Amino acid sequence: MCNKMENFLATGNLISRTNLDMMQTSGFTIVADKLNQMRYLSHFRSLHRGSYFAEMKTTTVRKLLPEAWGFVCPVHTPDGAPCGLLNHISLGCIPLPCDPTNFNPEEFIKSLLSNGMIPLNIKSEQELLPVMLDGRHIGNIAACDAEELVRKLRILKISRKDPGIPASLEIGYIPPTEKFHNSHHNMQWPGIFFATTPS
Repeated sequence: MCNKMENFLATGNLISRTNLDMMQTSGFTIVADKLNQMRYLSHFRSLHRGSYFAEMKTTTVRKLLPEAWGFVCPVHTPDGAPCGLLNHISLGCIPLPCDPTNFNPEEFIKSLLSNGMIPLNIKSEQELLPVMLDGRHIGNIAACDAEELVRKLRILKISRKDPGIPASLEIGYIPPTEKFHNSHHNMQWPGIFFATTPS
């Protein structure tokens, strides 16, 4: 098994009897050539869609979609066959660990409570929006206070004044609308959604 893994990393070719339902069996790695130091380092910030997509006639896979702006460099991609398939992470992009080691959920919840979040066990006459952390319902917020809470948290996230709020925190806010109250079809669910992991 060790020899197969070494061969896979050295050549980029997958040696398997079943091919594991993969779309391609070759082209998984690229050679890190030392033309110069900057080119060598750029290989470690590269993202390759895969050799399978190089054979496709559509140009959709080569486009830089809006969600990639700020994360993927729109300029740093080679000409020719790999154009748009071999991209590079932008200079300001910081790849995050799957499990942030410095994040403490209890500290974060305390920060939210001090900024106006209502605990789950307290009822209110006001219209409440759910506050979710990594898919878990941690509290509620009055709909009239939600926008202010999000604004405060974004400022604290950027300024790094509160150690309970990590700089890598994703803050999603979906405000309630009149359409949502009248029809529940094809509408986004209102609330505040926090994500601390890439998934």
